Amino acid sequence: MTFNLKKFGLALAACLFFHTAVSVSAEDLTPWLVTEKDGPWFVSVCTFANPDPKIAADQAVALVKELRQDFRLQAYIYVKESGEGNTTEGRPYYVVDPENPEAAPRISTTYTYMTPSMTHEFAVLVGNFTSVEDPRAQRALQTIRPLCPKCMSGNDSVHPMISQDKNAPLSRAFITSNPLLSREHFVSAGLDPVVLAANQDIKRYSLLDCPGKYTVQVAVLKGVTTLNQQRIAEIKANDARGLSIKGQTLSEADEKAVKLCDALRAKGIEAYVFRDRYASIVTVGSFDFVGEEVNGQFQFRPEILSVIQQFSPSIDPNQSGVASIKRKTLRDIPGRPAKKEVEGIMFDLSPRVVQVPRRPVLN
Repeated sequence: MTFNLKKFGLALAACLFFHTAVSVSAEDLTPWLVTEKDGPWFVSVCTFANPDPKIAADQAVALVKELRQDFRLQAYIYVKESGEGNTTEGRPYYVVDPENPEAAPRISTTYTYMTPSMTHEFAVLVGNFTSVEDPRAQRALQTIRPLCPKCMSGNDSVHPMISQDKNAPLSRAFITSNPLLSREHFVSAGLDPVVLAANQDIKRYSLLDCPGKYTVQVAVLKGVTTLNQQRIAEIKANDARGLSIKGQTLSEADEKAVKLCDALRAKGIEAYVFRDRYASIVTVGSFDFVGEEVNGQFQFRPEILSVIQQFSPSIDPNQSGVASIKRKTLRDIPGRPAKKEVEGIMFDLSPRVVQVPRRPVLN
């Protein structure tokens, strides 16, 4: 049974595409093909190429199976067309100097291909990782590079991404992005100018200055909003972020959020404040990664889990249903007593991990 890869709708984004009439056995290749849903970052293990694409495809499948079965690594295959010429420019990727592996990796945009007779290449990838700095990716990289897979002993695939060191044919492995995801997936569009302006006057503990990539949102303070079109027009004329007809204005919510942040800081907690179009947000902590997969299940890193538990509601065993849920306030957080004006502010029902927003690079 054969199939045409094109029929499977693998329109490959970014810089590398393929449109092929290569036929390989469906049961050998299709289960291993990488998709957009398989994660944003991978370890590029190696690439197989052969004048007979069937041979290269079989070699890639054999390596994927060995990585999965013997090393419990989530391995996939990405098929790409070599194209004409020896090199081409593509998405940036990290390159480690094999002579000095401890040195900082450099960034390259050059892809080296085989001769035109090598019409298709089969890249083996290992993922799914959340970022380049994901500890799982780094561990996978260190596991893969010294490997000498049984399936690669004596294979005749000659490719720049396969080391000539027979004892470590995967030593050139590197971390790269999912080739099916567009560049826009990895580049933030930047903050809304209105939101950026709203955060300019935060004198201290702005979330925009948080050094980490992630933080835990523990409180959201909103102003009362309106759907009255005439009032909306008045709001836009006054303040792009808006005020309410009655009740707490968004400006008052901003002020309370700053005071709540200060109170948490006084208790020795790393808190930050951020303003969006509709609310002021208080977060806790600064983290470069969220967690990792353990025995097939995702687990938050202990520091994040500790923050979530500290600010999550407590449960009254003497009550049932909604009545048993007691949302926490500053009174429930150990440390210096807070001022009365903020000590009763309730934290969120479900503290959650959020990505830290960033100022535009050109700002």
